Amino acid sequence: MLVAVVAALAIAGAILGVHLVSVGTGNAPSESARPTQQAPTSFGVVDVASVDLVAAPATHSLGGSLGGQTHGGGLISSAAVELDIALAVTNTTRRPVPVSLAQFRLRVGAAARLLLPSSATIQDGLIGPHAAVEGRLTFVAPRAARRLALEFRDRGGARPVVIDLRPAAPLAAAAHGHAHG
Repeated sequence: MLVAVVAALAIAGAILGVHLVSVGTGNAPSESARPTQQAPTSFGVVDVASVDLVAAPATHSLGGSLGGQTHGGGLISSAAVELDIALAVTNTTRRPVPVSLAQFRLRVGAAARLLLPSSATIQDGLIGPHAAVEGRLTFVAPRAARRLALEFRDRGGARPVVIDLRPAAPLAAAAHGHAHG
């Protein structure tokens, strides 16, 4: 009897898991910004493939707790939203080019406050000639932010490369579950 109950619970859990993965929980909406945006660099191009906005779960769904857990494992408040940026950095030259996580920042607001990534899959290293590196950068930004841009500090360029990340909907709307797409 106990084995049958455990098996039934395992099957129910698997079905629920598949359902949550396919439709989400409804508590942490995600929304993508416009597709591919490219910006030239001194050695090639930075290509932003997507920007996913992930809001903290509603506090009522967490029993009034702190907010939500980020993809990097930390907690964010309900006043924040997580931006998960998928990008590629391409070297079109004949020489290797060094790239570092320290070259990436998120510009927030009209005053262009700079934020460091909270997590990333891009690591410091060299991009070979005619090669690319792909990865993800995650930032935690204020939900009230209206202007967002990814800044790449190109070592061979006179100025930073700036890519507008204007979301498809205001961050505040995404944070409240009003995903538009």
